[in-house]
Amino acid sequence: LAERTAAVAGAADVLGTLSSGVLTVDAAGRLLYANAAAQALLGLAARVARQVARSGRPIQLEPMPTHERRIVHLALRDDPEVTTESSGEGELRRVAIQPRKEAG
Repeated sequence: LAERTAAVAGAADVLGTLSSGVLTVDAAGRLLYANAAAQALLGLAARVARQVARSGRPIQLEPMPTHERRIVHLALRDDPEVTTESSGEGELRRVAIQPRKEAG
């Protein structure tokens, strides 16, 4: 979880995107605060990413609002083993966590 949290903390653009008090990062991009909902999403992202990395199979999360999908995307964007992609429309939009394809 700490590694996944660090990936989110490195996303300095979170400040402008999530100004609702969900996450707070300092000027260096370190995570200072994440409310309970954000912590739960970070934990979910980390657990599912480990599962996808072990199994090699993609997993689709349940539909979620834009700000929640963004937290998942940011949490995993620098993960060397998985990648994320949103699909669907409207309230049915969801995040898929997939194994990162090997280069070459």
